[in-house]
Amino acid sequence: MGLAAAFLASISPLRTADLDMWHQMALFRQALAQGWLPRDDTFAYTPTVSPVIHHEWGHGAVLYLLTVAAGTGAAGLMALKYLLSAAIAFGCVRCGLRRGADWQVVAWLGLLAIGLGRIGFTTVRAQVFTLLFLVLLLLLLEEDRRGRRWWIALWLPAYVLWLNIHAGFVVGLGLLALYTVEQALRELGQRTRAPTEGWSGGLPPPRGHPVGHLVVTLLAMVGLMVVNPYGFEYVAYLFRAISLERPLVGEWRPLWEQPQHPETLLIYGVSLAVVIYAVVQRGVRGLPGLLAVLATAYLAARHVRHLSIYAVLWICYLPAYLKGTGLERLITDFGARRQRLLVCFWSFAAGAGLIWAVSNHFWQLRMPTTEDQREPGTPIYPAGAVAYLAEQEFSGNLMVPFDVGAFVSWRLYPDVKVSLDSRYEAAYPPGAVEESVRFYAGQRGWQAVLDRYDTDAVLVPCWSPLREIPVVQRVGGEPGWPPGWRLVYRDDGYCLFARSAIAAGLPATDRTGEPIPATFP
Repeated sequence: MGLAAAFLASISPLRTADLDMWHQMALFRQALAQGWLPRDDTFAYTPTVSPVIHHEWGHGAVLYLLTVAAGTGAAGLMALKYLLSAAIAFGCVRCGLRRGADWQVVAWLGLLAIGLGRIGFTTVRAQVFTLLFLVLLLLLLEEDRRGRRWWIALWLPAYVLWLNIHAGFVVGLGLLALYTVEQALRELGQRTRAPTEGWSGGLPPPRGHPVGHLVVTLLAMVGLMVVNPYGFEYVAYLFRAISLERPLVGEWRPLWEQPQHPETLLIYGVSLAVVIYAVVQRGVRGLPGLLAVLATAYLAARHVRHLSIYAVLWICYLPAYLKGTGLERLITDFGARRQRLLVCFWSFAAGAGLIWAVSNHFWQLRMPTTEDQREPGTPIYPAGAVAYLAEQEFSGNLMVPFDVGAFVSWRLYPDVKVSLDSRYEAAYPPGAVEESVRFYAGQRGWQAVLDRYDTDAVLVPCWSPLREIPVVQRVGGEPGWPPGWRLVYRDDGYCLFARSAIAAGLPATDRTGEPIPATFP
C-alpha cells in the first residue's frame, strides 16, 4: 500500500494534457471521415513529407474511441492513465517477485525506480503503452526461462498491437534479441562446465537454453513489422526516425544536460551503483538480463525520454540480482528486527502519498492557458485564441508554435490549417522545426518567414519577443511587424496578429487579466 501510494504521489502532478494526443486524435477523426488513414498531410499549409507515417495512429484511435466516441471525456482520459500506470507498476512488482526477489527488496528498490521512471507517465502519451508491453514481454520471458513456450502465441498478437500504437516497439525487438544472445551464450557455456557452476540465487539452475524458438520468434517479429496501415514504408520511416537527432526537444537530450532536475541524475547514478554492486557480488554469469539492463541504462543516459524504459528493466531485474548479497541481508534483517518501525514507515508513506496526490487533484486533467498556470516542460494551450477564431468563423492559414499546432488542428480543422505541429519528422522536412523556433525567438530575418508561406494570421505565445514588437517602425529604424499586419486578439497566454485585409473583419479583442477556460476534448 505504501509503495502504491508513493507511486501515485509521484505521478499525480503530471496531469497536463500531453501535446501529442491532439494530432493523434485529429488523425483518427480524419481517418474515420475518409475511410482510411491519410497518407498525405491534410493539416498543414507549409511543405510536408510524403507519405506521412504516423507511428502513433493506434494511440490516437484508443484516445478518440474512449474519450470522444464513448463520451467519457477528461474522466475517461484520467482513468486510462491510472489504469495503465497501475498495470505497469503491478507487472514490475510481479516480475521482480517472479524472479525470486524478496518482497522487501522489491519495495525499497521500488522507491528508487519511482523517482527514476516518473517522467514516462504523462497524461497520456503513447510511451505509456510501450512501458506496458515491455512489462508484458519481461513477464513472458520469465515463462521462457522455465522452459515454457506458450507465451509466443500470446506475444506475437500483442506485438502487432504495440507496433501500431507506438514506435517504441523496437525496444521489445531489441530486448528479445539481447535475451536470445544471452541464452545462446549460456547454452554454450553449459557445454563446457557443470550445470550449476557460476549460477546462484533467484531462479533454479537452468537445464538448458535452446534458442531456436527465440530465433524464429525474432524473425516473425521482423516480418510482422509490415502489419500496419503503411506497410514497408513504416519500416523505412523507422530507420530515419531512430537516427534523427532532436536537440530542440528537451526530453531527447542527454541526461547530463538537464540542470533543472539534478535529483534525476543523482537517482540514475545510485541505480547504476546498485547494478555495479550486483555485478561485483554475483558476477556476470549470475545476472540473467544484464545485457538488457545495461543497454537501456545507456539509452537513458543518451536521451531523458528513455529513463522510464530503463526504470522498468531496473526494477524488474535488480531485486533478484541482490539475492544472497550483503545488501539483501541488510534489508531483510532490518525488516525482521524492526518490524514496528517498518510498519510505521510504510503506513506514513501510504498516508503522505495519498495526501500529496489528493492535494495535487490527481483525478483532474490540467490544460494551462495562461503564463501563471504554466509548469516547466508543459505547453500553454491557446484556448482563448482558438475560441476567438471559431467565434469569428475564421478560415485560413495560421502560423503556430511547435507545441500547440496539434491542439489548433484538433479544434479548428478543416477551416484552419497550421504551419507546424509536434509530429516533427513524421510530417515535416528537416529544418522546419528549427525555422519555427528562430521565428518565434524573433531572430534576424523573422519577418521574411511571414511571406515565405501563404500565412493569414500568426499565433504568438506570451514567451515570444514577437508579442511585444510593435506593428510600426521601431525607434532607430529597426523594423517591427511588416506593414499590413494588425494585432486582433490578446490574452495572458497568446495574442493573434492578422494581415490587414483579414483583420478588417475581425474585432479587436483584449482579454488580458481574464480567466481563459479550457475543456477536453
